[in-house]
Amino acid sequence: MDIALIVLILGTAGYAGIMALLLALRRGTARPVLIGAASFVGVAAGFFAAVGLARLAHWGVLGLVAALVGGGTYLALSGDLGGRRAGRAALVASVVVTCAAVFVSYLAPMAYVVTVSTYLLLRLWVRTRPALMIMSTAFCGLLVVALGVFYVGVSRM
Repeated sequence: MDIALIVLILGTAGYAGIMALLLALRRGTARPVLIGAASFVGVAAGFFAAVGLARLAHWGVLGLVAALVGGGTYLALSGDLGGRRAGRAALVASVVVTCAAVFVSYLAPMAYVVTVSTYLLLRLWVRTRPALMIMSTAFCGLLVVALGVFYVGVSRM
């Protein structure tokens, strides 16, 4: 595993942990630092598990990405959209992120984590529909950036 990938994973996990901490502080939850730390550890563990699984089978990584993205999207959106619509959104997000992960491997799930954690914090101040539109636009922009980064990285090999 290369140091740049470790830095990206820890940066993504740190961002998710900070967003979870801010969300917990805003909601007045007891032990917000514990929530932020658990979020950091969970995201980092998921990415490191995917890296470890990638040594065995790329399809296994894609299955893990699909499962985690589907579950994460459902949990993030079920409070705002209801069960049925959140399930549909989870299915769409899972397919999009998994297909993007075929081309840009870990960068697509990282873009997803950043987008969803930002959505959860943004949702405190903005209604659901504008927050979803902002989230979708940001995710598409991050995927384009991920494709650009991946292209530059591959072209310089």
